[in-house]
Amino acid sequence: MSFMSNIKIRNSIVFNIENIINIIFCLYLLSLFFFSERSGMTIYSNLIALILIINVLFYFIINRKEIKVNLALILNIIFVLFSFLSLTWALDSNLVLVKSITLFILLCLSILLYNYIDDYKKLRNLMFSFLIYGFVVGIYLIFSYGLEYSYDVRFGQDLGNPNYIAISLSLSSIFSFYYFLKYRRVRFLFLLLFLIFIIILTGSRKSLIFTLFNLIFIIFLINRKNVKKIFKVFVISVCLISIFIFLIFKIDYFYQFIGKRFEPIFMYYNKETVEKSFEYKNTYERVKMIKFGFNKFLSKPFIGYGIDNYRVLYNHDYKIKTYSHNNFIELLVGLGIIGFIFFYTILFVVLTNIIRSSYYSNDKLLAYTLYSVIFSYVFIFSWMIIYYDSKWYTIILTFSLSYIKINNMNIINK
Repeated sequence: MSFMSNIKIRNSIVFNIENIINIIFCLYLLSLFFFSERSGMTIYSNLIALILIINVLFYFIINRKEIKVNLALILNIIFVLFSFLSLTWALDSNLVLVKSITLFILLCLSILLYNYIDDYKKLRNLMFSFLIYGFVVGIYLIFSYGLEYSYDVRFGQDLGNPNYIAISLSLSSIFSFYYFLKYRRVRFLFLLLFLIFIIILTGSRKSLIFTLFNLIFIIFLINRKNVKKIFKVFVISVCLISIFIFLIFKIDYFYQFIGKRFEPIFMYYNKETVEKSFEYKNTYERVKMIKFGFNKFLSKPFIGYGIDNYRVLYNHDYKIKTYSHNNFIELLVGLGIIGFIFFYTILFVVLTNIIRSSYYSNDKLLAYTLYSVIFSYVFIFSWMIIYYDSKWYTIILTFSLSYIKINNMNIINK
């Protein structure tokens, strides 16, 4: 067999493996929705993740690729090691062990995907999986729950936490927006509107805020050097926000799903209202949990009580074993200021390098999209959810690191 024939066979195998990886990655995203939060079914999601890892490793063997890490991944490795180290001082070492193993698996997945994604085509192919995911999940939810409001069942709650379902759909909607701006195809705009509609039906305030902020912020980043355009973006943003406020508060259909869930934000200090409504009590409890966590952090500020041990402290005082619903507090209580610095240094390294590397990119829109999402995780989601152990966050972080690497490679090649 000739040398050229061998090259053709090898390229054919590589092409097929890439297609298989794209399909498995899409199936993995769907498995996070269908299996990851269902009792006894997490094994199926983990199995698909294992198949994905095996295929990526096979791709490395075929291409004789070395596995490399950058500064952000090195910091992530240190963060995971520090998490394991907290076994030695944790209140509940079992919680630490389980959480640390989860972080280690996510770290391995991140390193492998980071090394696999070495050009824009691979990155966009994996990003497109989010669009497929969003469409499939949206259709499934509508067929499962219908479009009528139910007082007894929150939209999507039987399949897991509706907030986390909505967050994944938020990421799908943001990537739909990217594809719409890049390719100007109406189907991406329709998908974006469809996903926002589904997010509203889940009743997730944080996801709706996250989505709208990102859409506006991406447009701002695109036009940030033009004062007139910035003013126009501001006016359009105010109009859009006003329209959404009108829709969710004045149209009963949307009010039932999500409007009434926004009221606690505006009525928090009205104690009488707080005592009468579950929604208000829920907001009040979240604030109490943050104050509780911050006071515990002050008692042991440097190394904390062991990762995921906030729930032990809260259970001791309030007889409820739950997490803090705040990424800042969860890390400060679990790993102290040291773990907190390691984690957020990773994100600030990414934010700094995305824009810097975009100067040499032929896809600045992708930089703005990824920058906006990471920025939102740091400054919006950190107050609302726990995400340091989130698979969705890990994937977005890996996409961002890969984008930076691709641009750096292009600079070197020039």
